[in-house]
Amino acid sequence: MERLISIGKVVRTWGLRGDVAIKLFSGRVGHLMKFHKLMAGEEADSIRTICLERERFRRRQIIAKFSGIDSKEEAEKIIGWHVFVRVSELGPLAEDEYYIDDLVGMRVVLESGKAIGRVIAIDETRGTDLLVVQKGAKEFLIPFARSICVRVEIENRIIVVRPPAGLLDLNEISCNNNLP
Repeated sequence: MERLISIGKVVRTWGLRGDVAIKLFSGRVGHLMKFHKLMAGEEADSIRTICLERERFRRRQIIAKFSGIDSKEEAEKIIGWHVFVRVSELGPLAEDEYYIDDLVGMRVVLESGKAIGRVIAIDETRGTDLLVVQKGAKEFLIPFARSICVRVEIENRIIVVRPPAGLLDLNEISCNNNLP
């Protein structure tokens, strides 16, 4: 089976007739109607083909209507689903562009080679996206900026970082859920 990429996530219902808001993971995607086949599901291994009836843009989201989802109640059942397309339908990436799926799981190291941890998620912000890097019971938020992430080696599954002084201390989050 050809590789699939999540291009967005259903984040909420929109209206009463089954429309949903989809948060896109990339500004490159554009209209969903251009894709020959859309798939959706909670994870890549539990997806199904879906038919898009209509779409429109609203701010940084697409408001979409899928066939067979005709009420707010039915739309609520797919909140959290990802929308997938075949990689071949996206076209080639530009230099310094990466799929989020490729970054998750990569090792993060300092230029000296010292390990920081592994990328467990990407926090998308209005500005620079943040790598959520975990090492043991600690998490670090590292801006995914060229000035900090100086080298990304997809084939070696490594991101080399040059964080400014204090960044790792400032962005350290304890994974311990025991709140004071």
